[in-house]
Amino acid sequence: MSEDVAIEKPVKQRRIGRRRFWLWLILISIAGAVLHYVFTNIVVRLDLLNQVDVPGTLPYGPWSIALPPAGKIALLAAIPTFVLLALPNMAIDIRRRHDRGGSGFIAVVFTLLIVAGMVCLWVPAVPRAALGWSFVGIAVIGALLLLNLGLFPGKRGANKYGPDRHGLVAKAEEPAPVAQPVAAPVVASSVTGSLAPAEREAKPRRARDAALEDRLPRSRFMGYFVGTLLLAAVLGGVGYFALSPAFKAGAIAPGTPPMMVIAVLGGILAILAIGFLVDLAIRRRHDRGAAGHDVPVVIVAMGAVVAVMVLGLVPPDYAIAAQGALGVLGVYLAVVLLILPGTRGPNRYGPQPAPLYAH
Repeated sequence: MSEDVAIEKPVKQRRIGRRRFWLWLILISIAGAVLHYVFTNIVVRLDLLNQVDVPGTLPYGPWSIALPPAGKIALLAAIPTFVLLALPNMAIDIRRRHDRGGSGFIAVVFTLLIVAGMVCLWVPAVPRAALGWSFVGIAVIGALLLLNLGLFPGKRGANKYGPDRHGLVAKAEEPAPVAQPVAAPVVASSVTGSLAPAEREAKPRRARDAALEDRLPRSRFMGYFVGTLLLAAVLGGVGYFALSPAFKAGAIAPGTPPMMVIAVLGGILAILAIGFLVDLAIRRRHDRGAAGHDVPVVIVAMGAVVAVMVLGLVPPDYAIAAQGALGVLGVYLAVVLLILPGTRGPNRYGPQPAPLYAH
């Protein structure tokens, strides 16, 4: 019994799954937004902007972003916010890495890189160009770390950081006897037009993907979503570097035909990307057994709030309420799309889909 107790303790302390990781990440993000708002008010009330020498520019890659007074206030407020949340965020990353069977060294290094970057930002002797590219490297490492922690499942069974969190070893062994009687379910399912569990396991990967297009599990949704964002970032970067000389030379200016063509093409690509992401979100809701009508409603509501804020139609007294509404809608989408698991087994939208990464 003493050995059992010693083994069970690390389950809650050293390994967490994807669902709990995303839940903690959202909670930490909400806490960060609240703390940043509090510290912003403190900076304004104490007039710290006139008492502290704040950097006037923020280097990022080849660019140097000029910080207005509001940006300097936000930068000052971000420092205590990061200090308070760095340790819990690093702890969550380490435990998620443990569930994947790896050490938390990369999470510690990533946190130290952020600290070093923040310190160097306040040191004028550090070359701004090198610092800007180091910030790009930190962003890339953070994106890869998020993919590794939030997309891929943990190791089944015990590893050196503790036993399996939910007894998945027993669950993994259950399908073994089911895979033997393949012939009978295939005949029955061909009549009903739906895939039985045994037939779904026996189908080739390509045929299974074609039959499972109406449901999308969390891992596939996250993979397609992040892939779309990365593709958009790459296209934006290529377009910027390709058209930057023309903009500087004045060949492309607001109101000129080249600018109108660029605007039209950009709008078409944006519409296609948004439509693709909405389709992914609806298919993800299908995996939960829901129709997905809430997805376009929430996205339209978020777009309306952003448009009203950008156009300056929100009175200053209601700006915080508008930002809060935007945050609540975003949290709702994150919970229903990233955290809540799909329906086990078939539902009215089809059989249970295969994950992006299977053991």
